[in-house]
Amino acid sequence: MSPASPILVCHSAGSAHDDLARQVARIASEVAPVVEDATALRLPPGVEVHLVTRRGWIRRMRKYAERIVREDAAAYGADRAALKWLNRRFKADKTSWLDIASTLHTEHGPAQVLLCPPGLKHAGFYHHLPRLVGVIARELCQVAQHHASSDTLLGAVNTSMASRRGLADRALRPVVQGHARWCAEKVLAERFGEHPTGGLTKPPSRRHARRARSAGCRQERRDNDAGNRFVTHVLTGAGQRPALDVGQFDVLFSAFTLMPSPAELAAPDTWLDRVQPVWDRHHSAR
Repeated sequence: MSPASPILVCHSAGSAHDDLARQVARIASEVAPVVEDATALRLPPGVEVHLVTRRGWIRRMRKYAERIVREDAAAYGADRAALKWLNRRFKADKTSWLDIASTLHTEHGPAQVLLCPPGLKHAGFYHHLPRLVGVIARELCQVAQHHASSDTLLGAVNTSMASRRGLADRALRPVVQGHARWCAEKVLAERFGEHPTGGLTKPPSRRHARRARSAGCRQERRDNDAGNRFVTHVLTGAGQRPALDVGQFDVLFSAFTLMPSPAELAAPDTWLDRVQPVWDRHHSAR
């Protein structure tokens, strides 16, 4: 198993969660090399995992959204649609802490993981080791994806100006999330064997269940499921084409034009027909 970069857990969620912070640090250090081996991606040096309060989560997510709009405006010009996007994000961020975890890129590039203990409790994940491992593996995978893109991927995924950036017809978020889930499944299988996440020790709260039933969350789950099916298909060779090598697949995280369209997401072999000549030319030129 390859070595991974050290994981730094920054804990500001209160002393009631000290044991969780220690558990997260232990899990992250054990999971990081498995994530690297499963994906053939490398984590950046000094990955930070931040445990925050509910208010801390909302504050950081809002600052992150504001920075995205500023960066997009500086690069692509002011856009009123971006302000509408920001207002929608502000509304969504009021309850986004129930999502448990998120990976954000910092102002100078590297990605950080944000983890909300109250969200973990509402989801029923707080005392469920396999679920915690899956969450941490998924987020570390996204850190590694972002690092492979020279710290540009998350800015593209979270942009407020997808059309201006020519990314509106690329399924970046479903592929990123689907690949992260695929990686988490690999990590869980390696550590716990078959069916590792069944049976929560505590059921989700009514508040968490109510958010999960919202239209936005249902659509996000459908998109992520589609991304996971796509990634699994092309990395296992489930269709008419042979399986892609994980290193070959990783090119997507730095070449966004190779990302599938929403239509190709549902037809992976069609996507492979489009991108295979590009890879063949690249391979022959080496």
